[in-house]
Amino acid sequence: MDKPLKVYNVVEGPISTHDIPLWTDEHGWVMVCLVEQENGALMEEEIIFDTFDDAYEVVRWFKSQIIPHEVWEYA
Repeated sequence: MDKPLKVYNVVEGPISTHDIPLWTDEHGWVMVCLVEQENGALMEEEIIFDTFDDAYEVVRWFKSQIIPHEVWEYA
């Protein structure tokens, strides 16, 4: 990871990958977030975190403020 994801909001999650039928990628916690793309556009993206605590840190961020959150550690 050479630069962080700039997250603008959490749309859904965190959800354990064990609870998602037919999930075959890495295991952890998935969140659908509104993320800034390289061209400045905002798009919904799935972000996978290793632990629930790592994922929920982003949720807690948006419960207390509305400025974007930079996520460095994601799968």
